[in-house]
Amino acid sequence: MTRDVSNQNRLPGVHAPMSRRMMMPVVAVLAAAVAAGPAAMPAQARTDDIQHIYVAGIASDGVVGIQVAPGVAPRLVGPSTRLSSIPSFKGVAASPDGRYLYAGPVGDPGIAAFAINDDGTLTEVPGSPVPSGPLGTLAVAPDGKHLYVSAHENGGGTLTTYALTNGLPVRISTVQLDVTSLWAMLAVTPDGRNLYASDYFGNRVIHVPIGADGVATASGQRIATGFGPENPGISRDGKYLYVCNEVTSNVSGYRIGPDGSLAELAGSPFPVGMAPHGITSSPDGSRIYVPNTGSNDISGFRIDAEGALVPLPGSPYSAGTAPVNLPIQLQASRDGGRLYSIGAGTPDIAVTARLLTFDVRPDGSLQQSEAPLDTGQLFVDGPTTTITP
Repeated sequence: MTRDVSNQNRLPGVHAPMSRRMMMPVVAVLAAAVAAGPAAMPAQARTDDIQHIYVAGIASDGVVGIQVAPGVAPRLVGPSTRLSSIPSFKGVAASPDGRYLYAGPVGDPGIAAFAINDDGTLTEVPGSPVPSGPLGTLAVAPDGKHLYVSAHENGGGTLTTYALTNGLPVRISTVQLDVTSLWAMLAVTPDGRNLYASDYFGNRVIHVPIGADGVATASGQRIATGFGPENPGISRDGKYLYVCNEVTSNVSGYRIGPDGSLAELAGSPFPVGMAPHGITSSPDGSRIYVPNTGSNDISGFRIDAEGALVPLPGSPYSAGTAPVNLPIQLQASRDGGRLYSIGAGTPDIAVTARLLTFDVRPDGSLQQSEAPLDTGQLFVDGPTTTITP
């Protein structure tokens, strides 16, 4: 016997023809989703593509991790990891293998060392923190065997070498810099043989050779920059050093000699926006980008055959007005397809620093893509951000 089920599960007062009409939009939506395929689903990051950016703030007491990957919106990996009981300046640096993160708040408790978990969260290394003087910045050797830390001790700037044993810094030796270099910011050449420290108050860069054992030796050459040099950057091939001059709003460029000595490039210093704060290279080493905090934009340059900086099409690129980002640090994705801008803070109700995502076009120009991400960090300044390789 055939049963009539046309009236079963029918809502009171609704006739069958209306029910079928109400179902049609749902069927159409499902059909459209199937036709669109995977692109209609939320983007998922491949494990091999994932990197992590870590951000610390001067007025915050911790460091926050952000997961980034091509074609995927950045996201926080968890709450901020506490570094100290007193909000203060914190330099941060990641190891070249992406396994460890180092952070240094001013004064005690010193250098904090963390293992980076697969999901980007942090686990403190046994024995951390390691005592140190008040810190300027940190830099890890390219082979991951040593950590270099600037500090202010004995009435002036110092540079200390630490051996890295199972991720924990072990102090080896300290060399004296200058009275004015109490806030030195560091960069190490890709071959690990030379270190450069920007002397903000002395308006110069200090060359510190590194021995075959990985230990920083007595400082050598001092070479003039513009006013307020900070956050030096080295080209990927190790041929050139670039230094932002915050006060004079330009970038000084130098050729690195076989012995690590510096010679200023023709055309240097190169003009940029107001209050530049750092140098970030593209992974292929053909371009650099400079965040201009004072003018709320990013300058992009091609590096020519002699190391001179040639503006990219459309440079400088706005960091946006909603919110105003005040870019202070940049991080490039390993595939070169994206550039991430971390702001000093935002002049609105939230005031905390945000991360902006820019897609890098084939000609090197930038186009903002994903929505801004609030890091929750207060007053990001100096080398207080890093990205895993």
